Amino acid sequence: MVRSRATTAASRATAAETPATIMGSGSGTPAGAYTPNATARLVTPSAGHANARNAPPIPLGRPPDGDATPPRGLVPTHSRRPREGCRLTGGRTLLSRPYAAGLLQRGELPDLHWYNLIGHRLHRRINRTLPLLLPPHLAAPSRKLHGIHGCHLSCWLQDLVTVNGFDEAFEGWGREDSDLVARLFHAGVRRCNLRGSPVLHLWHPEEDRQRVPENDRLLQDCLDQRRVRALQGIGELEESAA
Repeated sequence: MVRSRATTAASRATAAETPATIMGSGSGTPAGAYTPNATARLVTPSAGHANARNAPPIPLGRPPDGDATPPRGLVPTHSRRPREGCRLTGGRTLLSRPYAAGLLQRGELPDLHWYNLIGHRLHRRINRTLPLLLPPHLAAPSRKLHGIHGCHLSCWLQDLVTVNGFDEAFEGWGREDSDLVARLFHAGVRRCNLRGSPVLHLWHPEEDRQRVPENDRLLQDCLDQRRVRALQGIGELEESAA
């Protein structure tokens, strides 16, 4: 997958073999070992900016930059639970610095069988065990903006096009995923929380947050205006490429 500001768009997928698009902006951590084994396309970012998410797709298999990795079967888990008028939002489990570094060095996926989870938690390799034990299921639809994890959400492709994708007006860390979700709300797309099957977040130093005040202002403008379409999104990229 990609960094914690990533987005997975399971484009009307109905089975593991159905094409999906995995998108996100990067943090510079190589996560090629965690590329899911599914028919999908990957949008690889540059420099960790929100505008990378509207970039053209490349074939899956090239190591992306990122700080989150999907567990096995995450794409089909999303694609088997689509709901018209909803987007799915999942959680994340944090991996410790030494545990994440060791997995990357060995090119391994973490061993998350239930009988190993207690040891992982006791040795503080992971911060939570319950979400990894729960079977995947959906909560009731809601319109809450709080608690969004940009590293783990999916929506219908047409809904993403309707809101004009991510807004490239956001730069640096923060709020571009909340802006996308707010505009989906404004377009009538509700939130369904996916319980179980969290993505695995790799440890990394905290990123520069100097742009957060400006990004907060952009997000508040979106909320106040109940904006649906991104100011600088997919449509503007298509125009500039024409």
